[in-house]
Amino acid sequence: MNLQTILAATDLSRPAFAAVRRAALLARAHDAKLELVHVIPDSFRSNAWQELLIAFAQVEADLRSSVAESLEALVAQLETETGVRANALVAEGKAFAEIAARSEAIHADLIVVGAHGENLVLTPLLGTTAHRVLRCARKPVLLVKQTPSAEHAPMPGYEHIVAATDFSEDSLEAANTAQRLFPQSTITLFHACQAPFEAKLSGRVSEATLTAHRARAFKEAHQELESFAAAANLSTAPRVVRHGFPGLRLREYAAETSADLIAIGSEEVPRLQNALLGSVSLDVITQATCDVLLARKPAG
Repeated sequence: MNLQTILAATDLSRPAFAAVRRAALLARAHDAKLELVHVIPDSFRSNAWQELLIAFAQVEADLRSSVAESLEALVAQLETETGVRANALVAEGKAFAEIAARSEAIHADLIVVGAHGENLVLTPLLGTTAHRVLRCARKPVLLVKQTPSAEHAPMPGYEHIVAATDFSEDSLEAANTAQRLFPQSTITLFHACQAPFEAKLSGRVSEATLTAHRARAFKEAHQELESFAAAANLSTAPRVVRHGFPGLRLREYAAETSADLIAIGSEEVPRLQNALLGSVSLDVITQATCDVLLARKPAG
């Protein structure tokens, strides 16, 4: 990935600054352009608001002026702390649609968003919003939950990345993206699985038969993980297979190992019982305490 342009969304709150700072550090490390976008929600363009704005036209002018001043102050703060000079834009509409549209307009290679904010403009940038941005733009989305240090140099990377895989092309894209963005990080490949029809077989077959069935599933999972590691050029990376629901086991493993980033593929429609997509990636986005990198295979 030749990272040239980064788009960071902000609602101008203190929590959202984590995403902006992370984006600035990435821009500095990759010598990329950085743009900040602030989205004024649709409610300001509703009929009710239109009536109010006719009577109080100055309200809209004051709002725009305040947002513009806050964005400029944020740009100045970033430049002072990181040496990165960002462009800034105010958009109106649905947050996910405007963020995705702007990322396409400026050919952004990465979208960086905060996990939450202090007001309703982009709160919460979790779950469906992050998924919708990814679906509309098909650009990698970095969901930032922890504020990085401005002195994090020479790379604004993560020490330990867990790259989750369901062996799909999307999870391969997530692993590859993590490598390219953070080449100095340690990456562990992780897969969680259950044997086919395991829940239905429990109590209907002997424990020995069920144990053998699980063992075969684990052997196959290890073999597939081996092939995935080769495809991702991560043949020397640690590989972990755990039994159980993927979202839960992934979060448990990330917490156990103090991982600071989870990289995960996110497909639009669930395919298989063990797939790390849909509800699983949503679970990881909303419940994990570390940052999350979402990616999908590029269209075409």
